[in-house]
Amino acid sequence: MTENPSALIPDAQKSRKPLPVVLHPATRVLCHFVILLTMSEKPEFKLFYWPGMLGRGEFVRLLFLETQTPFEDVFKDKSFEEAKQMGYGRGQKHFAFPVIEHGDIVISQTPVICRYLGKKLDHGRLYPNTEKDRLQAEVLMAGVVDVVEEGCRAWHPIDYNADYDSQKEEAKPFIEYYKTKRLPRWLDFFETTLKDNYLANGELVFVGKQISWVDFCIFHFVDGNMFQFPELFDKENTHLKKFHQAIRDRPNIKTWYYSDARPKNNHTIF
Repeated sequence: MTENPSALIPDAQKSRKPLPVVLHPATRVLCHFVILLTMSEKPEFKLFYWPGMLGRGEFVRLLFLETQTPFEDVFKDKSFEEAKQMGYGRGQKHFAFPVIEHGDIVISQTPVICRYLGKKLDHGRLYPNTEKDRLQAEVLMAGVVDVVEEGCRAWHPIDYNADYDSQKEEAKPFIEYYKTKRLPRWLDFFETTLKDNYLANGELVFVGKQISWVDFCIFHFVDGNMFQFPELFDKENTHLKKFHQAIRDRPNIKTWYYSDARPKNNHTIF
């Protein structure tokens, strides 16, 4: 038996260079994001939101994911009851989740969180450049909050904190009104706003010429309603459909959107 194992390798093979490893683009994005998450044992940001739900927490998650910002999803592996018992333990008063923690800064209320992250993440890449565009982003986000709240009230007309199944019969007329009267008006508003900005600036985004934090928030709103009311997108709201596809197919969003880790919509988004 030879003492030098390399002596067993033919000379032709010794000079052969190893073949490069080629990964699918989606796999590269996923691997890169996993590396980012493992580089720091204590991410700079913490997100407190109900486990197993998209809900308002998804507005926040999408901004972290787009910018590849590591964050701790504090309740991710907890049950709903465990999260309820844990609450938020810093002593500050917050009415409801989501809540984020960034160093000694603690913020609740979805629009405030998203605006803050738009300014802070990835050197402010998702923060509009002009005061006019910043205000327009906030106006649009306020609209998202309003229409989401209308939907929640329709699905929970008797007891806002009780589940939908416990008030399903009572909710029927409210849901019908929301579906036929309110939601179409809101979708038309967002469709027209998107179309006008596209015609003015040549980009399929809601504010100015560059993608901003509010685009991801509107994407989440549109995504939920495409699940809940697909018929409203069959022949109408064509710009919103193209916008939804464009955001969904951004590499970092696509990896998350189709992953098993992402909570799934069930029989209702509200």
